[in-house]
Amino acid sequence: MKESDSGTVLNSSVIIDQTGILWSLAASDISGLQVVKNATVDTSTANVKQLLYSNHRVYQQTGAQWFMPTASGAWIQVADPTKPTTESPDGTTLISTTGTIIDAKAAVWSLVQSTNGLRIAVNGTPDTTTAQVVLLLYYSHQVYQSNQAGGWWLWTGTGWADSADPRKPTPPSESPSGTTVSSATGTIIDSKMDKWTLTQFAQGSGLSIARNGIADPRTAQVAVLLYFSHQVYQQNQAGGWWMWDGISGWSDSRDPRLPAPAGNSIVVNLQAQTGATVSKMLYGLGSSGDMASDKFATTNRGDWQAQAKSLNMSLYRPNFGNSGLMKMIFRTQNADWSYIDTLLDNLPKFVDLNNCRILTTVGGHGPPPWCNIWTNDGQEAFADCCVQVAKRFESKGIHCDWWEFWNEPDGDGFDMNTYCALFNKFEPKMRSYAASIGRTYHLGGVTDTWMQANRIQQFCRSCKPDFLSYHQYSTGPGDGNFQPGNLHDTGTIMQKAFNDFGPTTADCRAAAAGTSAANLPIFLGEWNIVYTPDSGGGNYNIDVRQITNIGAVFIALATTSIVNANKNATMAAMWELYADTYYGVIRTDMKMSAQGRFLQRMNTYGGGQQVTTSVGGSMNMKALATVNGNKYCVVLMNYDQNTSYKVSVSGLSGSVTYYEISGARMDGYEQTISSDALGNLNIPAMSVIILTN
Repeated sequence: MKESDSGTVLNSSVIIDQTGILWSLAASDISGLQVVKNATVDTSTANVKQLLYSNHRVYQQTGAQWFMPTASGAWIQVADPTKPTTESPDGTTLISTTGTIIDAKAAVWSLVQSTNGLRIAVNGTPDTTTAQVVLLLYYSHQVYQSNQAGGWWLWTGTGWADSADPRKPTPPSESPSGTTVSSATGTIIDSKMDKWTLTQFAQGSGLSIARNGIADPRTAQVAVLLYFSHQVYQQNQAGGWWMWDGISGWSDSRDPRLPAPAGNSIVVNLQAQTGATVSKMLYGLGSSGDMASDKFATTNRGDWQAQAKSLNMSLYRPNFGNSGLMKMIFRTQNADWSYIDTLLDNLPKFVDLNNCRILTTVGGHGPPPWCNIWTNDGQEAFADCCVQVAKRFESKGIHCDWWEFWNEPDGDGFDMNTYCALFNKFEPKMRSYAASIGRTYHLGGVTDTWMQANRIQQFCRSCKPDFLSYHQYSTGPGDGNFQPGNLHDTGTIMQKAFNDFGPTTADCRAAAAGTSAANLPIFLGEWNIVYTPDSGGGNYNIDVRQITNIGAVFIALATTSIVNANKNATMAAMWELYADTYYGVIRTDMKMSAQGRFLQRMNTYGGGQQVTTSVGGSMNMKALATVNGNKYCVVLMNYDQNTSYKVSVSGLSGSVTYYEISGARMDGYEQTISSDALGNLNIPAMSVIILTN
């Protein structure tokens, strides 16, 4: 049979479509003319005025309306096919089976019902790749769809591609490095999407800088606003340069586009090993604090687990030193393990147990009320309870082979005779239990608030530890100038980070000399900037620097100092994992602090054999470099609050991954650069730059 000609109008005969289907009309006493398809009456039709065959499509007219059949047999309303095809207006939308969109090629788009919500049909043929469609949009001569989950797709002509709602304005993008503004016209957009402009703020003061439309009254006579290497700079009419510190002000600077001054160099020799091994466990974390006071409920949160997991921790120290928690676990009858069980049940969700050492501290901050810790019977009872904690770990499938007991015993008034007596009860019981399950436990101490050589020495002579431990804070009692309220200025904090932490490991090693513990690993069990800064000596948590880029630079300097000392201090657990006012690498809003970003990076890329670096020029900078096989990790630390440096970094080749933590980049920023770019590298004030391959 021959296909009917386009334009065939049927009132009583037959139309043959391109697939050979026969279409006709049949009269009914009740429904008037009805459509007949291959000799079968379509009872969904009635009072049909005419059938039309046009452009290989069948149409029916009922009254003044026109309809076209879909592949399922249902009829959808369409525009009058006898009139010239008109493209749908820009912005036309469909949200139900009513209506059509006609595109620039005269294709007819509609929505049809399916077993999986609304589906798109083109020229009446359903597109089975679509489902749960809530919106069909025609915009700028393109067809878009959105589904119930909020996703957007664009029709490419052959299929659907991921897209976005085209009606929304395109979000601004970061300005290219080197962008300048020198008049009241023009805008710089930084990496945080802040908008920087020049404006007339005060009569006679020339141009001032405005950030997001708010003029900064501290700026005047501005000649150039410059965006360079993700930093905002200004130059005034007198030729002075300043850099935005990312928080609240401007610091002295220089034109960052100029080449590095002669002598400002960092040389890395990847072939010259120093003999020091850098363990990733030096970048570990500990926790208790808020996590214990909320019964470890925070560890139930999926968003918290995801953030903690992303840290890639190589060492994690849970501290069960809270006296209230101890009371619940260790009371003589009906022990309540619910707090610790919450942590143990969630531990595999935020720690990779195959690649993370668990080192647990049991006891401290006041003795449990059910035993007199200064008596032999009390010490035996406490040691037995430590074994019960170890058993609890094993019952949950958590193999913890590293243990210390009693957090900060010097703070509880423990003399070393008592501490050593308690350790000598704890040690054989823990080793016996470990042997019974085929494991080997590593037991250590003293875990004091600061490294006290006389206490370490007595411990090494009176006990048989497997590692030595202590805590250290730059404003803690280990500081010879310590007074409650003594926070130190930031410059002093940076000096203490580099000049105190490594030498303290050497002092600890010297205290153990001549004993069987002389070469044991050293564990820095707690550390950070601040110990107890307020004037009353009771608030541990008011130094905001610990969660900023200042804190990140501090811990980079401190760990580098420990590596340089090379005294087998291979483990450290910074305080702390979860927010406790101004401690905590994961904040209460579930965002990661700058310190966390540094630890995350080092746990991922750090570790290996230290190689030599040299820093030339008069710069407040330090460097640490390691190699692990054919991979390297170079850490550059600018601990000057006000000065950014242009430096030439040599010794690296090929493509380099650049990672920056600074005042403007506290969330971290990564980009790939060529080794050629290292010849004129900008190091922002108070920043850490990590270079890896």
